[in-house]
Amino acid sequence: MSELDVIKNCFLNDTVCRAIQKALRSREHFSVSGLPGSAGAFFISALSFNSDAKFFCILESESTARHFFDDLRELMNVDDVAYYPSLDNGIWSEIGPARTEVGQRISTLGSLIKGKVSVVLTTANALLEKVAEYDDVELYKINLHVGHALIFEQFVKQLVEMGFVREERVDAPGEMSVRGGIVDLFLFDNEHPVRIEFWGDDVESIRLFDVESQRSIEQRSNIEILPLGCAGPYGPIDERTVLDLDLQSSIFDYIADDFILWTENKALLQTIIKDYQRRVEVHFQRLADERHDGQIKYADYFYEAATISRYLDKYPSIDVVPYIQNEDTGTHLGIHENNHYGGNIKLFKQDVVNLLSTSHSTLALACDSDGQRDRMCELLREESFPQDIHIFTFNLSHGFSWPEKGVYLFTVRELYDRVRLHKPNQIEKRSMSFREQLSIKRGDYVVHDDYGIGQFEGLEKIKAYGKVQECLALTYQDSDKLYVPLEKMAQVQKYSSADGMIPTLSKLGSQSWDRLKKRTKKRIREITEDLLKLYATRKMRPGYAFSSDTVWQKELEASFQFEETIDQLSAISDVKKDMQTAQPMDRLICGDVGYGKTEVAVRAAFKAVNDGKQVAVLVPTTILAEQHYTTFSQRLSQYPIHMSVLSRFKTLKQQKRIIEQLGNGGLDIVIGTHRLLSKDVAFKDLGLLIVDEEQRFGVVHKEKLKLLKQTVDTLTLSATPIPRTMHMALMGAKDMSIINSPPHNRIPIKTEVSRFDEQLIREAILREIDRGGQVFFVHNRVQSIYGISAQLNKLIPEANIAVAHGQMKGHQLEKVMLKFIQGEVQVLVCTMIIESGIDMPKANTLIINRADKFGLAQLYQLRGRVGRSDVQAFAYLLVPPMRKLTRDAIKRLQTIQEYSELGSGYKIAMRDLEIRGAGNIFGAEQTGFVNALGYELYTKIIAQTIAEIKQELNVEDKSEQENGFEAKVVCAVDAYIPEDYIASQSERVDIYRRLVKAAKVETVEDIHGELNDRFGAAPACVQNLLDYILVKILATRARLTHVRIRKNVIEGEFDYDSLPAGDTFRSWLTEIIQNAPTNFEIKQSQKTLGFVIKTPPHQSSLNVAKKFLQSIV
Repeated sequence: MSELDVIKNCFLNDTVCRAIQKALRSREHFSVSGLPGSAGAFFISALSFNSDAKFFCILESESTARHFFDDLRELMNVDDVAYYPSLDNGIWSEIGPARTEVGQRISTLGSLIKGKVSVVLTTANALLEKVAEYDDVELYKINLHVGHALIFEQFVKQLVEMGFVREERVDAPGEMSVRGGIVDLFLFDNEHPVRIEFWGDDVESIRLFDVESQRSIEQRSNIEILPLGCAGPYGPIDERTVLDLDLQSSIFDYIADDFILWTENKALLQTIIKDYQRRVEVHFQRLADERHDGQIKYADYFYEAATISRYLDKYPSIDVVPYIQNEDTGTHLGIHENNHYGGNIKLFKQDVVNLLSTSHSTLALACDSDGQRDRMCELLREESFPQDIHIFTFNLSHGFSWPEKGVYLFTVRELYDRVRLHKPNQIEKRSMSFREQLSIKRGDYVVHDDYGIGQFEGLEKIKAYGKVQECLALTYQDSDKLYVPLEKMAQVQKYSSADGMIPTLSKLGSQSWDRLKKRTKKRIREITEDLLKLYATRKMRPGYAFSSDTVWQKELEASFQFEETIDQLSAISDVKKDMQTAQPMDRLICGDVGYGKTEVAVRAAFKAVNDGKQVAVLVPTTILAEQHYTTFSQRLSQYPIHMSVLSRFKTLKQQKRIIEQLGNGGLDIVIGTHRLLSKDVAFKDLGLLIVDEEQRFGVVHKEKLKLLKQTVDTLTLSATPIPRTMHMALMGAKDMSIINSPPHNRIPIKTEVSRFDEQLIREAILREIDRGGQVFFVHNRVQSIYGISAQLNKLIPEANIAVAHGQMKGHQLEKVMLKFIQGEVQVLVCTMIIESGIDMPKANTLIINRADKFGLAQLYQLRGRVGRSDVQAFAYLLVPPMRKLTRDAIKRLQTIQEYSELGSGYKIAMRDLEIRGAGNIFGAEQTGFVNALGYELYTKIIAQTIAEIKQELNVEDKSEQENGFEAKVVCAVDAYIPEDYIASQSERVDIYRRLVKAAKVETVEDIHGELNDRFGAAPACVQNLLDYILVKILATRARLTHVRIRKNVIEGEFDYDSLPAGDTFRSWLTEIIQNAPTNFEIKQSQKTLGFVIKTPPHQSSLNVAKKFLQSIV
């Protein structure tokens, strides 16, 4: 029997548990105290197991409810436990509540209707919120199954009346798309959207599909569609759809009579409910005053607190209270909270030894993950802990001690104060699609490799050489037009630049574009050659080999507050491997702010100090120096390490003292600006140099760094990540580790979209200040930023407010930012400047003015600047009234509101950051080239240049050199995607470009499968297009220079230089003749070898060519 089973059995067999069980059968009310931590979840799972009891649990807050929910999912079958969130402030959002919350509410109501759930958890606030009547939901829900017959048009109409919005493609909950007999639908309560395919009016198939790839992933036999409004508002409160149901019921009306109420301090819950009612009433009054509209009434959406009190008395109940007042109706279980050790392993060991000296004690340590479990096993073994402590993987919110039973359950939270965060369920794990953000749409700027920057005007059908095909129509300077045919579409990319710069259109026929490309290539070549030489030189030099990890190193790593990401662990492993070899390390770590680079640096520094070496951390600004000093001090506070900061904020006397200590070994770690590179600074034994944001240093400082790097292990950190493609190209020129995986288990940022409301702004700022935090107020127009600051000063006179923007002088800006970091400034009114890499853990409220003007990537990066610590962060996106917003802006805001985790949507934010990183990797001046050429072409030129240099140095793989060969295929058949098959132009462009870029037969077959899945069977012209691409790929593999396909004849010619010689040639030709599925004629001259196939009139020449080429490759 495992330790977990032993603990569960203590609850199952406890006399108090059994007495409560008996009392509840008589529908009594019972009070319990002494149930801290996760003990309540164990208690419920025991009662549920013993008697099949069902529970409706009401908790005081969202965080308490979610922790309880996660604990129960660890202890019970996950399908037996459901969470019903409150809409809370989401009900006032200008774009409606977050779709994840609406989805969870609908899902829980659906489970209750089916009787499929044993435990439902909710918050006090959610009880006030009205839902649709049970009978109405039953009446309007749609149950579909394969073979179901219904009128197709009526079904589509019904979905629209329910509130589903028709789109070209489905990317988010609440959207639907109709293509022929296929209906795509994204239900609020599903993890994946569903594709329903009809044959006439019969449901032929029901399939779940992936929102990103749009491909089907799972067959379903049936599906239930509940009305979108069944769980309350799902859009703006003042917008109604045709089938918005009357909200006249409570969540209690869905809770069957056999449920038991579980309340945590019922008296406190009733106070919370009354407070929520008062807050909501104020909101309704403000709404009515603002809009001069008395139509939206409190009673339409919410119950009175007194009504909820009556519901609470209706069910048998267990009330968990701090202490028992009446022993006749209550009991104390005697379970209490564990001590917290703050990382002091020795103190924990002392308690463990004392507890185990008591006979029959069960002592266990629950870890969040297998990796954490393995690390704790190793650490406790090295610290000589008793073997009777059992370590296992079990993600609980808190441990507890039950002395009466001899049970002591600890979690890593008690050991290290680690943050335990809510584990997302299926609905919360929904992925989002970014294909629309990256697709080419009419009006977008594009880059043609040969002709430069143009504007995409759409697709146009052109008939040439007897065939119809679609071309990209591009407009250049002076309204000149360029038509790009299918085979050249791979040369066209969407224009991307740093900070969303708007480019200038190129002039067709001008030489300036070629000159720009040559200039870029020349500069990249110079830098790359320098990098390759440095890399080779460093590999030849001797260096210091650091020793393996010590016990202290393992202790420090185990105390990290968050769970490391895969990329972070990989980077840490790379750095340690480098440090333990006898050559000087020179490694670059790339990753966005908050992705964990500093933790990698802390561990490397600690490793160096453990070997008696000194560490220098070099940063470009005094602000970063102060920030790193704070982080290093906090992480290394448990160890006897001496560190200091050397910057211009220190007096001359202090600077002199620090330099003396560096020379005599009195300092282990020094963090400083370029002052560290001065001639008077000398180290006793420097072992590791950590450089943050090297691209921000000047040329002179970079030359000094270059000299240092030759002998000392160097770790460089960059907050602008670089693309993995560029990383691959630079292998062998620079050692790099990329941290692109977003941090998981950060508290999701509560995001609210609202109009500019002075009362809301005042409340949000004061709430943050009252808890000792700080606020970013982003206003991205320098011209009016001081006006906004004055408005805020008038609104919140008690707050210290300062302004920061990019047009301020360097020392002025630094002064303001430093005041903010030190807490002297509480509200920073600023432009996008906070995007640029300073970590401020106390800033946990973000207000963005005119958020509709920002791109999705910008919004993600801005919001990522808060929510870095273990407190709840808030983001308020201020926008005009919804009717004034574009559809695109609404979709962006819905996406940012729904996906509230720090790492969610990092793909799109990462792309935006990589555009900057692409320039930074070769020095800041390269950003100009990125903006002039566009990100894609710039990275393409880098890859080509490095490949050429490697080829010259004979380090290039031969197969890579041959990648430039491509067969030319001329075919006189209609090959295009008609509008009645795919209506969306951007979808058609996306398919064309993916086909043209395809280098493998499997890729084309995959796209063919996708077309059949998403749009139905492909018409003849689309099949021709697919076959044409296949013939091109096969001809290239067969080393044919060209293939001409006409109505009754196919001609092809081999690349003469690639032909085998002698006997090999004869056997190769014999094999082709034997395998060919059709007769053909060989044509040979002194320097050419080709073939001719005559095709019968009833056969497709394209199809014959495809089969013939398949036989010879």
